[in-house]
Amino acid sequence: MPAGMELFPAADDTAWELIKDVIESSDYYALIIGGRYGSLDEAGIGYTEKEYDYATSLKKPVIPLLHKEPDNLPRDKTETDGALWEKLRVFRAKVEKRHTCVYWTTADDLRAQVIIGVTSAIKRTPAVGWVRASEVPTEATLQEALALRKRVAELEAQIEATKTAPPPEAHTLMQGEDQFEIGCTFTATQQKSPYSSSGYKGTFHLSWNDIFAAVAPSMINESRQWNLRWAIQRFFEKRAKEQFEKNPKLTDATLKDFKFEDDLFDTCIVQFRALGLIKENKKVRSVKDTDTYWTLTPYGDYLMVNLRALHREQPEEKEVEKVVGALIAKRRPPPHIRKQLDLGFRLKGQSVEIFEIRPVWQGNGEMHELSVAKTTYIKTQQVWRLYWKRQDLKWHGYQPLPEVNTIEEALSEIDADPYACFWG
Repeated sequence: MPAGMELFPAADDTAWELIKDVIESSDYYALIIGGRYGSLDEAGIGYTEKEYDYATSLKKPVIPLLHKEPDNLPRDKTETDGALWEKLRVFRAKVEKRHTCVYWTTADDLRAQVIIGVTSAIKRTPAVGWVRASEVPTEATLQEALALRKRVAELEAQIEATKTAPPPEAHTLMQGEDQFEIGCTFTATQQKSPYSSSGYKGTFHLSWNDIFAAVAPSMINESRQWNLRWAIQRFFEKRAKEQFEKNPKLTDATLKDFKFEDDLFDTCIVQFRALGLIKENKKVRSVKDTDTYWTLTPYGDYLMVNLRALHREQPEEKEVEKVVGALIAKRRPPPHIRKQLDLGFRLKGQSVEIFEIRPVWQGNGEMHELSVAKTTYIKTQQVWRLYWKRQDLKWHGYQPLPEVNTIEEALSEIDADPYACFWG
């Protein structure tokens, strides 16, 4: 806060006492000398020089700014009195002897030199500044402020973590590669004469990751509830058709008219919400618009990107294929019986599935797969989860060892099969 003679308010104190108070309260003293010595006190000393002497007696940092050529200033800006001019000359010499001075010639030059001088003085001799005593923080206040700052940092870190992690209670819910059973009815029409149509009923399974990855893009901005239900239904139809077309009885048939129970779609929406993947968009709308709108949460967006983004083939994938292939080679039956029993595996997304290959009973050479084990890499947690298929033909988490850190550990457990869950 600058303080100059022209800023001093009227007071009962003498002018000099007021000037002293201001100098004492100041952190720096800027001295500007032009072409005039200024008004004198009763002792015949100029107030500017008297201010300077008092500031130096208090050891205040001085910023001396002297006109470079006072002899060349216009007559109306210099002293015409010879005695005062001599006092000015002696004052300048005193200042130049005590300090390294900065010189200026124009008003703009002076303005720039003041800024540079004050900035330099602050760097060399930092000061407290003008602070009211009532505003000076106590030690307790500073400690409280530091504690609050630390707490804010912790909360910000927690908020960032929630953006890429499910809610705490979600660990008890079906999610990820857990399988969801879906029942449906459909019509199969033979493509050859007599072109008969028959109704069928069946079930198939999809992982929660598969379902979410299929419909999540529709909620990048927002999606009406009916539109989200329709997206789920179309995905179910697509996967159901792929599943049932594998049935030898339906190979030459056209499958259509797939129907699902309505509560299946509601179950998916509720599950996504419970897992912290979607939330209702509360944006203000027309009073006539009574639809429910859904949008992705930050965690939902994070999971969608991980599930849907195209990745380059990583060296780890080749390594996984190598180590799984080694296990299959170790456990495969001899070549002469592989037409009756063989082993295979497939890599699908982040999952590795191992299966037996056997001929279909009275299937005229057709072969089918019988699942042995599955392990899935969970990117967000950097672990491999193990699954085994029970009598209900669904994948279930392998409770004796739910997850491990490496694919080698997962395959070692599958190979050893201490509880006869995989190989029987």
